[in-house]
Amino acid sequence: MTYKEIEKIAIENGWTTTSDATLYRIEKEYEDNTNYIVVGKFNRNVIFFKNEMCTPGDFIVIKAAIKLAETPIGERIPEEKFYLKHRWMKFQGNKDTEKYYRLNIATGIPYLGSNFQDEDDQTEFTKKEIEDIKKKYKTSLEDYELVEVEDGQR
Repeated sequence: MTYKEIEKIAIENGWTTTSDATLYRIEKEYEDNTNYIVVGKFNRNVIFFKNEMCTPGDFIVIKAAIKLAETPIGERIPEEKFYLKHRWMKFQGNKDTEKYYRLNIATGIPYLGSNFQDEDDQTEFTKKEIEDIKKKYKTSLEDYELVEVEDGQR
């Protein structure tokens, strides 16, 4: 479970999230009380609850918070992913959307196309995967710019 995943679950169920250097806090205010869950950021399996009532949505958030607490610290923040967008190549019809590095998963053959990720092609790459591409093809990829994949694009 990542912090982004639990934040989405919390918001969907009417909770808010805050974070500081050592704690991740999830809370929901009711008319006469506030329920909260606090998960430690530096110790696995550390969680605190104050829960006076529990709706079905609250139960979903509690289960997600337990999963977060059980998740190893290094896995709570997902690795950044990037698109590789060609800097200068022009395509028929000047389609700016068809300038992205795509890797066919079955054949391992790269080509340019849209940044739409599907089951056949990989279009989102971690920095390590980009370094592996550079080594495999003996290229600097200087004709490509790194475009960070936003959460809404996934």
